[in-house]
Formats: sequence, structure tokens, C-alpha cells
Amino acid sequence: MRIRRLYALVHRATNILNQNVPRAIVEAQMHGFFSRVAKGYKRYPKDREILGNMLKFLAIHWSGLFHHYDFALIPRTNNDLERFIRSLKVSCRKISGRASTQSYILRYGTYVALFEADLSLEVVGDRFGRVDYGLFVECYAPLVAFRAAGSFKRKLTLDFKGCVGALGAEWSQVNNS
Repeated sequence: MRIRRLYALVHRATNILNQNVPRAIVEAQMHGFFSRVAKGYKRYPKDREILGNMLKFLAIHWSGLFHHYDFALIPRTNNDLERFIRSLKVSCRKISGRASTQSYILRYGTYVALFEADLSLEVVGDRFGRVDYGLFVECYAPLVAFRAAGSFKRKLTLDFKGCVGALGAEWSQVNNS
């Protein structure tokens, strides 16, 4: 009975949020749902921990829960994004042969997501051709800085004494200036 009651609460919240009605109506209904959960918190002592977590979750996410509700083009859940990330990881695993995709994605960055869309090279080339050069340089600078930081780590790993010596020489030049 307890699980059925808790499932009914989650199901009710999902039904409220999946309606195609204006934001104000959904927000009012969710406010009523919030009140019902708060009453259940007092009424069912065994469920206090679960209902307390539900109340905290609703309170924390309340401001963002309805932020883009009236815009039909913006999805109400992040399921599409999660599907994209999952497909991205699966393809990275196929390419790298490793279970972890972190180093692969860090190494290739946004290029991984760009070429994941199964676009032809002509389409990608055409899209790159339409990007303003100043905007490209502005967006490319953080990538260059990230790669430079990674190459510093490699240099440090491969030749620790030489790298520390070079840094010491640079530091002494800065202090002498």
C-alpha cells in the first residue's frame, strides 16, 4: 500500500507537468500537489523521509520547473539531451575501445559532438565556411589554452627535471625584470 501511495504521487506530478496548458495553470496545480505532499508528510510518519526528499526536490527546482514551460520548442525534460550524450558515449566507446569516454571527449572536445551528428564532410565544410572569422578566433582561444595546459602536463610527465628547470629560468627572468 505504501509503495502504491508513493507511486501515485510521482505519477500525479508527472501528469500535471505533461499537460499542454498555460504555465499558470500547471504552476497552480503543482502548488496544490506540493500542499498535498506536505499534508502527507504529517499524516504518514513512515513516509516522512521520502516525502521530505520530494518536498526538498520540488522546493529546490521550483523556480526552474516552469521557466520555459510556455515555449513549445524547448523540451520540458532533458531526455533528448541524455539520449544524445548516451549515443555520443557509445560511439566514443566504439572508436576508442575503452569503457571510459572521458579522455576521448576531453582530447577532441566539441569536435566529437560536431561529427556525431552524421553529417557529410561537405555539409560540415559548408557550415564552417559560414562562421565569422572573429567569432571563430574567440571560440577557438579557450580550446588552444586547454590544449596548451594538457601539453604542459605531458611535458612535465615526460621530462620533469627539464620542465622544472625551464620554469625556474623563466621565473628568474620575471623576477629580474
